[in-house]
Amino acid sequence: MRIAIIGHGKMGKGIEALAHQKGYEIKAILGRKDKIADLDPNEIDIAFEFTIPGIVSQNLLDLSKLGIATVCGTTAWGERAPEVREAFEASGGKLFFSTNFSVGMYLTQIAIRDLAKQLNRVGGYRPNLIECHHTEKQDMPSGTALRIGEIILEEFPKLTKIAEANKMPAQTEIGVLCFREDDTPGTHTVIFRSDLDDISVTHAAHNRKSFFAGAMSAAEFLHKQPSGIYRMEDLINDLS
Repeated sequence: MRIAIIGHGKMGKGIEALAHQKGYEIKAILGRKDKIADLDPNEIDIAFEFTIPGIVSQNLLDLSKLGIATVCGTTAWGERAPEVREAFEASGGKLFFSTNFSVGMYLTQIAIRDLAKQLNRVGGYRPNLIECHHTEKQDMPSGTALRIGEIILEEFPKLTKIAEANKMPAQTEIGVLCFREDDTPGTHTVIFRSDLDDISVTHAAHNRKSFFAGAMSAAEFLHKQPSGIYRMEDLINDLS
């Protein structure tokens, strides 16, 4: 594969190293001052977009115009997701996006959904979230924490929203505590609390290798697919 990397932070550098190991050709690495419009779509099979919340939406729109298949892991652009989706669909492009490229995290989310469904049926449990990441992570709560919260909301219909980070939740909200510590790849915990007991589920990334590997697997998967929008469930289903 011929690759462009947009954003050369921790994820970008990790993907660069893994691409070299796999023998893929890196055609471009774009930093903050570089322009996506300068990319030649005829020379690039896959672009990785791992930047920051403030610029990701425009980056994706620019990539859709060029018709470059894109793997995106930047979070906090949900408000513009319909616009981005429409742009890729209109251009006949391909987009794979996820808040977290760890296969283990995706499977954890499946377990959380199943557990939440049963606990809501039993009654008496209240869910809360805790997440911890490295100090350079800008969004709070993390995109993964928000996704977990969305899953719980779907199974707990009496709850209506996710509370603001580190704020006391209302009765109809899911509370979320956020911490930022040096060199913490990402830890997410859901606690279902009742008067009788606590049930917790935790996913703790030991390092970023699972994120690099998952993003590369997503790119290899996307490279073989027709036009469309893809998520982690599509990748997991393809593995089975």
